[in-house]
Amino acid sequence: MLATLTARTEANADSFRRMCDRVGYDTARAGEHPLAFALAARRCVFCRRTEACRAYLETPGDEAPDFCPNAFFFEAGAVV
Repeated sequence: MLATLTARTEANADSFRRMCDRVGYDTARAGEHPLAFALAARRCVFCRRTEACRAYLETPGDEAPDFCPNAFFFEAGAVV
């Protein structure tokens, strides 16, 4: 159980990084809105749509999918 949780958490953290890259969010800006960034990272790490997200990240595009709990974070430019 712990190994599964750890693997999903690591996969989701990687997906968060990849989504930041995809939408053009510079993670160096995280300090501008540290609480918003921390909440977005937490939402991603605990998201249950891991497989859908990973599949989505394999397609072309420059925005977050509608099912992403952080879509509004990326659309707002992290001013949440």
